[in-house]
Amino acid sequence: MVKLLKSVLLAILLQLLSKTIYSQNSNCSDFSILGYGTDTLNPGNSVLYLRMQGQPTDFINYPYISVVLDCNGDTVATGNINFFGQLGQSVQAYPVAGNLSTSCLPLSVEFIYGNSSLENDTCILSFNSFADPLTCSDFSVTGIESDQSNTLVNITIQGDENSYITNSGISFVKDCNGDTIATGFINYTGQIGLSEQGYPITPLSDPLCYPLTIEFSYSNTNGIKESCAFLLDTATGLRESYFKNTNSVVFPNPFSKTLSIEPCFGSVGKRFIIYSIEGKIVYKGSLLSEKTSIDGISFPKGLYFFQINGQPDQSIQIIKE
Repeated sequence: MVKLLKSVLLAILLQLLSKTIYSQNSNCSDFSILGYGTDTLNPGNSVLYLRMQGQPTDFINYPYISVVLDCNGDTVATGNINFFGQLGQSVQAYPVAGNLSTSCLPLSVEFIYGNSSLENDTCILSFNSFADPLTCSDFSVTGIESDQSNTLVNITIQGDENSYITNSGISFVKDCNGDTIATGFINYTGQIGLSEQGYPITPLSDPLCYPLTIEFSYSNTNGIKESCAFLLDTATGLRESYFKNTNSVVFPNPFSKTLSIEPCFGSVGKRFIIYSIEGKIVYKGSLLSEKTSIDGISFPKGLYFFQINGQPDQSIQIIKE
């Protein structure tokens, strides 16, 4: 009786899968290469980011990249089966044996997969150039929400349908006092342009002291790593300021007494200034440690700007209350 029940359940499952997963035959026009990068698990090798369009229920079997040719027709990388499959409207990183960082473009990529008829199809995909790298202005924090298992920071990405980031995640969340109240996790599957995605962080405890500083890090498909910080005034509202976090994190913001600076990405040792909205320099100093504190109690209330010397395009707006 138990065996019969198992057989019936298996038959029902297979029937459901045949109706939902294999909704249509995919073809070569459904696939494109968005870029490539270093395989962090296998130094010296690479991964190619392959996008599959179609419907979310479309599915291909045992896909893999068999060979990659450079602009001269020379084999620069090879691959084999690594995945059970790929779903429609997703991007997947396919590992290959070979370093593509010095290869001349365009690349010709042979991609093999099993279709809904359980037959292998072969596509020759071309990769000509990387999409324009995304910058901090292409992202926004739309809010923080909690579900049954996670606290999520929602990130919206602009760009276009060919834009894609990898190794993205929330590095930390700091409150108005500059205290770290949550940390996040790396999402290795990445995020596609023109989408919103929730990034998990460790649980937050109420009440929260706003504004929050949220650091978001990611890699473009050309391998360039970036980091951005956003100020969130409330759980559902973004303050209209962000900065590329290649210099420092300045907190609390607004401040009333002490202003702290955490230099990062090679800023230790550099000189900085704080100047008023009228252009008057009110403070000069050097970033000599992992955290520099400034007594700002004597600053008149108003709007100021923090700037690393020689980097006027990366000024940070700060407010004295």
